[in-house]
Amino acid sequence: MTVFTDSPQIQALCAELAPSVVCSSNFRTNSHGTPVLKSMYLHIENATAAPFYGYVNADIIFTDALLKALRAVQRGIHEGVLHRRVLVVGKRTNFEMPFPLTMSSPMVLNRSSGPSVIDKMAARGKVFQPDAEDFFFVHRNSLDWSQIADFVIGRVAYDNWLVDHAFHQGLDRVDVTNTVHAVHQTGHDGNMAGHTPRVDSNWNKDLATKHGGGYDHGTTDHGNFETRWHGPEMHLIARPQWHAKNRDELLEQQQSMREA
Repeated sequence: MTVFTDSPQIQALCAELAPSVVCSSNFRTNSHGTPVLKSMYLHIENATAAPFYGYVNADIIFTDALLKALRAVQRGIHEGVLHRRVLVVGKRTNFEMPFPLTMSSPMVLNRSSGPSVIDKMAARGKVFQPDAEDFFFVHRNSLDWSQIADFVIGRVAYDNWLVDHAFHQGLDRVDVTNTVHAVHQTGHDGNMAGHTPRVDSNWNKDLATKHGGGYDHGTTDHGNFETRWHGPEMHLIARPQWHAKNRDELLEQQQSMREA
């Protein structure tokens, strides 16, 4: 896992957790110092040969159900259920963190913490709205990040633009809400921190207006597949009403390439 930061304190923590966790300051910012999303994707894309990679807000935590979901998506690609260009998203579950926090708090994760802690947080939390998306995993070569505008994280609209862009680019979009707990550790800034007035609050909206695109298919509900548990196995369930119009053609092309 790569943590993008320029904080010396967080970099010191990364050093303690290496090699499982590494820090990188190799990301660009806008003129106000807010990190540019695509610069992080481009860095990871070049740094790893993994079939999937993604961005997650730093206040989101998962259990290993996320890995199981990505494996289910990978199987779907290999079996021809999904085409190779895939975006994985889902709703988050807001959990109000107790304050003040101490290192002995049962809600503070450490090396010995198991998935049960996160499951308990999810059970006590509330699933949030479908237009607030905090994680985006893609199958390699699903998007040409170099051609995407300099949207920044932590500000409104980039998440909905990205999911809508995936729809119009013909990607399959998999909503993993039903099987993956994405626990949002809600702090003093609440659950709408992205809407806090800032000097660059409208940065992403202005870019979308300038470069095109929209938000009409930009929520988790617009995924054309969802994941469901079937016993211990995670399965893909189609939502055909949200298939891209040229999806059958894309699948045929993929099958032809596989057979060639």
